[in-house]
Amino acid sequence: MFKTDNQKFLVDFVESHLGLNDNEKKIIFDAVKKLNEKNVSQYREVSLVTNSLHRLSLNGKLSNDGRILLKKLHQKDWFMGILYNLRLFEN
Repeated sequence: MFKTDNQKFLVDFVESHLGLNDNEKKIIFDAVKKLNEKNVSQYREVSLVTNSLHRLSLNGKLSNDGRILLKKLHQKDWFMGILYNLRLFEN
């Protein structure tokens, strides 16, 4: 369920944000392709996309649409971290 949600989110993002450069599109489509595999962790793939976008940003090669994606990925990661930590405090 979650893998398909992340795949759909990434594909929809590429379709709706035409300002992404070729490097960003390659990173996203590689992640979508890997998410199709059975034994691949979705968290790891999304982290790889985030780290790759960070590297592009550090090199000055991140487009404005790439920045929007990076921001959205950080928001999802932040939210999932809160949910994970709340489960630790339930006891």
